[in-house]
Order: sequence, then C-alpha cells, then structure tokens
Amino acid sequence: MDYFREAENILRKVNLLEKALDNLKRHKGLIIQRNAPQGCKALSYDKLASAPIDKETLTELCEYAQCIERITATEYEIKRIKDIISQLSCEEQNLIQLWYIDGMSKDEIKEKLYISSHSTLYKLQRQAVSNFALLYFGAIIL
Repeated sequence: MDYFREAENILRKVNLLEKALDNLKRHKGLIIQRNAPQGCKALSYDKLASAPIDKETLTELCEYAQCIERITATEYEIKRIKDIISQLSCEEQNLIQLWYIDGMSKDEIKEKLYISSHSTLYKLQRQAVSNFALLYFGAIIL
C-alpha cells in the first residue's frame, strides 16, 4: 500500500465526508418523518393486548439503526482526521487545509503562505502529508 497516496486520498475526501454526513442526517429526518404517526384516532382501552410487530416495522427500525450507525461512523472518521490534522505544525495544518480541503491552486497557496518557489511548496506538502500519514496509519509506514 502506498501510504502517502492513501493519506492524500483521505485528506481530499474530508469535504465529501462532511457532505455525506449532512445527507445521512437529512435521511434520518426523512425516516423519522415517514414513520411518524399520521394523526390520532380515538383511543380505546377495551382491548389491552400486545400486537405482534409486523415485518414493515422491523424493516423501518433496521433502516433507522443502519442510518444511525453510518452517521456515527462518518462523524468518527471526520473527527479522527481533524484531530490528526490538529497535531501537525501550524504551517502543515494551513498547507493541508488550503491544498486538500479548500482545493486552492498552488499559486494561491504560495501567496497565502508567503512561499517563494514551487519546490519549497512541494517539499512542505510532502512533509505535511508524510507526517499526517504517520499519525494516521502509525508505525506500519516506517
């Protein structure tokens, strides 16, 4: 496995993960809305017996549980990535934010970070991604 490339792919997907999280939360709301009671008929306490749960109800509960599980996993991954980025130096954090998350052009990044040459920019980028990869994947990449 090329851990450097994998680290770059992870960093590039932070925005997509955040959009996915928004979509999952919207989907959760739709599941709740779709399965909410649709009006209340007169209640009768004449027959107090437990009704069996039908297949449709179980399917809806499973769909809801799976949605919650996906939300939790996505939130965990976003938090993990951001926590690791926060452990990098300020310069590396800024570079990763501008390069991978904001998607700025190399010239814009050079200007923002007061870097004069492309070679210096690429050197800092390699260092930042390498450090991120080490913190993300651990000693296996050494």
